[in-house]
Amino acid sequence: MATGNNPVGRGDGKGGPSYTPWLLVRDQVGDTGSRPLAPGTVFWESPDVWTEGSLGINQPVVGEPTQVYAQVSNLGMEDAVGAVIKYWWANPSMAITEATANLIGTATVTIPSLDMLPFASPTPWVPVVQNGGHECLIVEAYLPVFDPLTDPMQPVYDRHVGQKNEQLITLQQGQKLQFHIDAFNFTRSRQEVAVEVTKGVLPANLQNRFGQLRTAQKFVAAAAEFQPRVNVAEKARRSVEHESKAANRLLSHAVKPVQLGPPIASVTKTFAPGEIRPVEVTGALPPHARPGEIYPLRIFERIGDAVVGGYTLYIRMEP
Repeated sequence: MATGNNPVGRGDGKGGPSYTPWLLVRDQVGDTGSRPLAPGTVFWESPDVWTEGSLGINQPVVGEPTQVYAQVSNLGMEDAVGAVIKYWWANPSMAITEATANLIGTATVTIPSLDMLPFASPTPWVPVVQNGGHECLIVEAYLPVFDPLTDPMQPVYDRHVGQKNEQLITLQQGQKLQFHIDAFNFTRSRQEVAVEVTKGVLPANLQNRFGQLRTAQKFVAAAAEFQPRVNVAEKARRSVEHESKAANRLLSHAVKPVQLGPPIASVTKTFAPGEIRPVEVTGALPPHARPGEIYPLRIFERIGDAVVGGYTLYIRMEP
């Protein structure tokens, strides 16, 4: 993590210098801020959004005040004085808009030119028991007037937005996975909504993403596939009378994604406008799984050809 007086480069996302503040919350390591992101980009694993609590990094505890952090880069040639950082949480969901997110806190900060700094939310986040403490986290960092937010809640189109939808789940041999998440039709028309699961990628910095993993351990991405099943409820949990203009850009500029890979489980349902339905992903470790093995899965929602959101699971056999 770069902190304090460490240059992070400069540019307008196209390689040229920016002589005004130019803020970025990265979607992945190496992100230069160029937007929109390429179709199929996994935009919900931001390295610049994380939590710290009694169990360490990204291991929130239900009912316990938890600190949320945002790391923000200023790639511009001028200090960002009076930059605004908003911290949000949402129920585990693949599509997130302003109508389904909850504000944790807002900070006003200064980010020096060509620097990258972490900032804590002024208000702790208290995970709720309803979701076992595993919510989605969103951060928006921008400078009013000079470098404004353009597409709220949408990392695909706005470099000011970072999203963290990742979870480590530890299972014992024979224990079943039962993971619950929401699918959301944020439009004002009926839509064919697909929920798909693909094999994920085991990141090189996995030890740094979760507090209970130790750098001394060696991790093995299991060779055999974890075989999940996905079920989308027939009835809505609730409906939201809201349409996100920013989210709708994903549909109007959709191109069939190529990076996520073929699904290993999928379900398609017709959703009414604004409908939010529960989704359950189930599965079990294979009989020959070894202690410490990790099976990464990516769950994502597609409306037409547009990937509108996702969630990543790292399923680990108890060491």
